[in-house]
Amino acid sequence: MNFNKELFKQVLNDKFFREFFDSRENGIRYSTSVISAVCSELRNHINEKEDCQLIDKILNHCNQILKLTEVYRNLSEALDEQPIEKNFIEINDFLSEFCKQSNAAINEMFRIEYITSEAYTIYTAEKPLTFAMLICVSRAILSGVSKIEIRFANSNDECVIKMKFAEFRNENLDVPIFENITSDYADDIILTVISELGGKYRSDEHSAEFILPAENDSMSMLSAPERRTEKHLFNPYNNILSDLSDI
Repeated sequence: MNFNKELFKQVLNDKFFREFFDSRENGIRYSTSVISAVCSELRNHINEKEDCQLIDKILNHCNQILKLTEVYRNLSEALDEQPIEKNFIEINDFLSEFCKQSNAAINEMFRIEYITSEAYTIYTAEKPLTFAMLICVSRAILSGVSKIEIRFANSNDECVIKMKFAEFRNENLDVPIFENITSDYADDIILTVISELGGKYRSDEHSAEFILPAENDSMSMLSAPERRTEKHLFNPYNNILSDLSDI
């Protein structure tokens, strides 16, 4: 597996590129927010189903525009000299919600299932971990996977989230994906983010594993906060997986 972290460092640490990308992404976020507000207002004044479907398509394209914004933001934060803020995450709750949100984002046309059910708390940063797992799911679906089974296991010093690619499609995909960064550089992106969490990542054509350091604090279970799921439209699940929803 080729780990090209230095490529990201060179580009994202360059002052001109950083300011250029920051300005570009701020403009994109502002524009999509305006579009979202206008579409929401239109929904309140129309009753036709076809018009609502048109609005949904517009918003779906906004998610696709924001896809690389998610990549840029997560890579930038991973390569930043500031430490990533971590907290306690109940793994059973986290992985169940991950499958639920992922299936919803792709209209349940593919199956992502959490197989194990284990009460355990890990100490990590939830947003970058979610992002890295979504990049893995996206690349797996594009490569022909139709079912993913997620399992969790832990030992004294490691927590392992394993994605098993359980079923594959026979037919070829004809998907209008307009960027190849999240496919061609998927392993590099995931490794960059996961390594900043103190973890490791490995994958092959049948599975992928996210390996995180275990938290040995005996009070960690009592420290896990109640989960709050992001309900807004422009969330990482919709942004990363939106171009797969029409397959």
